[in-house]
Amino acid sequence: MHWNYGLSRKKTEHRPKLNKFVEFDIPEEAKEIINRYKGEDGFITLTKYQKKSYCHYFFNKNMPKIAELAGIKNLIYYSARKSFSQHAFDLGISTSVIDFILGHRVDKGGTSLYSYISVTPIMATNAVRQVLDNLK
Repeated sequence: MHWNYGLSRKKTEHRPKLNKFVEFDIPEEAKEIINRYKGEDGFITLTKYQKKSYCHYFFNKNMPKIAELAGIKNLIYYSARKSFSQHAFDLGISTSVIDFILGHRVDKGGTSLYSYISVTPIMATNAVRQVLDNLK
């Protein structure tokens, strides 16, 4: 199973992107969860009433309940993104790889180096695996 994250974040949908799609292999740990909630349209659906455009509303409304069920004291919508980023950075994963995985522009930093290098899906897959292995 391969993840091709081509959806735009509403916050940044009109900004230019060098990496239009974020691609990496789905970790084994996530496949069961994805398959449980993936609808026929290929999107993750947590309730039959949830619509793609209401995803943020759904999580914002249900965040306290999700936090309580998960035993997490301070849970916010971007907790997973923030946690992943910090763990990856702590492990010494290149900031350009972290940016790629999060769907950010990979040319940040004001250097021409990014004209000569590119982040690949294999690099992203290896970074995700390294973070998950460190959390076990």
